[in-house]
Amino acid sequence: MKKKSLILLSLISLIVIGSVAGYFIYQNYINKNSQNETVNEQPKDETANWKTYKNEKYGFEIKYPSNLFLNESDITEIVDGSRPVVDMPSRNIGAPLEMEVNDYWISIVSYQKDQEGNLESWVREKIKEWPTWENTNPLMGTENYNGKNMVKVGTTQLKREGSEAGFVSNYYVEKNKNVFEIELLTLTENTNIKYLSILDNIARSFK
Repeated sequence: MKKKSLILLSLISLIVIGSVAGYFIYQNYINKNSQNETVNEQPKDETANWKTYKNEKYGFEIKYPSNLFLNESDITEIVDGSRPVVDMPSRNIGAPLEMEVNDYWISIVSYQKDQEGNLESWVREKIKEWPTWENTNPLMGTENYNGKNMVKVGTTQLKREGSEAGFVSNYYVEKNKNVFEIELLTLTENTNIKYLSILDNIARSFK
């Protein structure tokens, strides 16, 4: 009887040890597979199928969605220290005044930056000079992306001659002693928020 009990106890011990060992082997297998999947996962490049716009005059390039209509500016004179570079409306229209509720307009403007100093401070001072930005208090901050500093201005409603001028979100990037304003213009705040990720990706592709 005693011998049978010892045999039974040994069998139970073997079963328990085997179960525990099997559990740890299985967990190790799961963890290794999870690590491999994490390594193999690549971040999705939302700009993979976008077009590239290169500007030889100012020495920069950006990516932009292929559905946008790209129109380089032929304005040569500098007005208030700025010069339009390129417009990219979502429809083939000639001016922002022709926009409809679901449209959006991306534009890039170049500013001369004569004085040295912090880019965010420069943007804050510049905004004070623009009548359409009067009485606005936009959220603003500097972010670093791929080694370049960019000032991002949050969605802001502008006024023009007593009437609504739409909603804008902006990035400012400095290069070659110029500051480039990359702007998203829409008629409504909801539309601006809807296309904000496009503005983000265009600005972050700037180089």
